[in-house]
Amino acid sequence: MSLSEGNQQQLPELGLSRRERRSIRAKQLPFLEERPMNDTVADCAWKDLVNPLLGQFTHQGSFRFLKFLGFGVDGVVWKVRIDHQTYALKVFWDAKAPE
Repeated sequence: MSLSEGNQQQLPELGLSRRERRSIRAKQLPFLEERPMNDTVADCAWKDLVNPLLGQFTHQGSFRFLKFLGFGVDGVVWKVRIDHQTYALKVFWDAKAPE
C-alpha cells in the first residue's frame, strides 16, 4: 500500500450520526471576534458573511430583556432592548466578569 492510499483510509464512524459529526466539526471553528462590536459600522465584507463571528459586547448601561430565544451547548440567547435598538444577546455558561 502506498503512502497516498494510506491517507485515503477513513476512520470508523463510531456510531455518530451525520448531525453529530457536523456539530463536532463546527465546534472546532472560531466563533468569537476579538474586537468589540461597533454599532456605527457594519462589516459587510465577504469574509464576514462567510464566517460570521460573535462580537464582544461592551455596553455599560442598563438594558431590558424582551424574550428568551433559546439555548445551546455553550449558552443562552435573549432578545434585549438597549438604547432603543433590539439585539440578540448570547450569554455563555462559563462567562467570567472582566477584571
